[in-house]
Amino acid sequence: RIAYAHRKTYRAVLATSFTTAVAFFATWVSPVMPVGAFGCFAALAIVMTFALVISFFPAALMIWELRFRRAKCVGCCCPCIGRCALPSVGPEGGGGEAGGGEAGGGEAGG
Repeated sequence: RIAYAHRKTYRAVLATSFTTAVAFFATWVSPVMPVGAFGCFAALAIVMTFALVISFFPAALMIWELRFRRAKCVGCCCPCIGRCALPSVGPEGGGGEAGGGEAGGGEAGG
């Protein structure tokens, strides 16, 4: 799904990021120094955001999906704090009621 979305949206994100960055870089030549500095900063921020959206965020999303979403509980982000030891908690991490999960565990509940 990520590869499909990446292929479909890459050109649109590139076009919008490029045109916006060029517009902000154009303000860099302004004789008013704060306006030029803001334009340069905004353009660099847009370029960095593009780089992160194309490279880092898909990788982070895959790591989150594979490592944390399928986990029964993830540290302080667990919605079932105090009940994580129950075998009935499913991969969604919801609940803790008897028979609440589909995977991994039996119908024993608290």
